[in-house]
Amino acid sequence: MCVPVRVYRSRHRRRPAQLDSVGTARPVAPAWPADPADTLPILKCTGVVNIVSFEGRPAVIPDVELDSIRLLVGSELQYDPCPMIHEGMMVEVTHGPLKGVVGRLVRKDTPKARLVLSVNLIGQAVSVEVDASDVKPY
Repeated sequence: MCVPVRVYRSRHRRRPAQLDSVGTARPVAPAWPADPADTLPILKCTGVVNIVSFEGRPAVIPDVELDSIRLLVGSELQYDPCPMIHEGMMVEVTHGPLKGVVGRLVRKDTPKARLVLSVNLIGQAVSVEVDASDVKPY
């Protein structure tokens, strides 16, 4: 399977530049060995980080999820990796003037996210809108 290369605009430089980047890591579903001891050769393969498993048995990733990622990677569409965050989660701002701020995600609409920053002891809070790509799970 080839590794996709995509062009994106760098946001970490003073002047945005277009850079080539290898696409996101993606799951691969190999033929699974019957004996768990035979998984060592798989773990030694270049690019393999870990095997998703529960209680020593490989986890079954639904085909629709893998097929959706493969279809996107094979298309000409631009895509970016993003953390799995949901409304109600505590998140941290990773870029911009609010870098390091922690708050609760109350709304995530592309391209913006609304966070609530609170001081629970005094029962006060404020909300702020930030770029959705600038938040990660806390």
